[in-house]
This record gives sequence, C-alpha cells and structure tokens, in this order.
Amino acid sequence: MLVDGCRVVLPEREALWWVKTLAANPPGCWWTVLPMGVRDSDRRWLLERLLDEGDPLDLDQVEGLAEQVVGAVCGVNMWAAHRICQMVYGNWMMFDGWAASKGFDPLGAPIGRVLSAAYTWRMSHCEKKSDVDKVDMHIWGPPPMRMASGRVRDQTPVGWSDEAEEAAFMAALRVSR
Repeated sequence: MLVDGCRVVLPEREALWWVKTLAANPPGCWWTVLPMGVRDSDRRWLLERLLDEGDPLDLDQVEGLAEQVVGAVCGVNMWAAHRICQMVYGNWMMFDGWAASKGFDPLGAPIGRVLSAAYTWRMSHCEKKSDVDKVDMHIWGPPPMRMASGRVRDQTPVGWSDEAEEAAFMAALRVSR
C-alpha cells in the first residue's frame, strides 16, 4: 500500500491471525493491522508520524487506510470482516468442526475464504427469513458511529454529495407539484 507516496508493506498472514486480530474490539481490530502489523521500518515511520504534531497524518486517516487494506485483503469491508470474525472466533470449535465436516480447512485457507465459510456457517443456523435479515443487518450494518479519535464518523453513503442530495430534493419537489 502507499501512504503519502511511500510504500508500506504488510507481511502475508495466516487466516487465524486475521480472525484473532479482526475479532478484537475497535480500535484493536485495525490497529494490529495498521500500523502494528506492517514491517518494522514502516511501523516506526508511521508511529513517528502519528506522534509528530506537525505531521498532518492523524489517527482517523490511519483508520481509513486500515479499512482499505483490510477490505482489500478480506474481500469485504473491514467492519463486516470484524463482525464475522467476532462470531467465528467466539465459536471456533463449532465453526472448525462444521468446516471439517464439509471438507474445508480454515487454517489453510486465505482469510477471504474463511470469512465466506464463516458467513455460510452462521447463516446455516438461521431458521426463518427474519433470522437471516437480523444476521445480515448485524454483519453488513454501518461502522461504529465514532472513529478511534472520538470524532463522529461521516455516515453518508459512498458517492453521495451535497450536490446529489440537493438535486434529488429538487427533483422530488418537481414531481410533487
């Protein structure tokens, strides 16, 4: 990944490392990945920048970078990966046994496959459509309201802007007349 034009390297990790890491409560679920999970020289550089009051890099930007990195590695957004990992790590023996019964070895698979299997495992316990909806709302729900810095997270949908909101409002006014 690039941070302000500098290459930062996250070593390859086993799926269980990702599950344990992402199961932690925020900010631990991403802080262990970035900055703490990158190679030593990159970690020192990032931490020095965070501690430098004159450097514009801040905690919220690191959290945003971690969201991008985790999303790219896992194949789903970081907060969905975090919630799935919390479910599966807290029930590892049940999940691992289920996976073994299906011929799947989560310890030897990439984290994206483990998350897919864990999602399927969890959904296999749903008896009603309302159970499926409840689990989906939990997993795919919005990120925490506050970022690690304590600032309120921008909750606007990706791609939304004030201009788009104004245009939609004006279009609705024209239709209602």
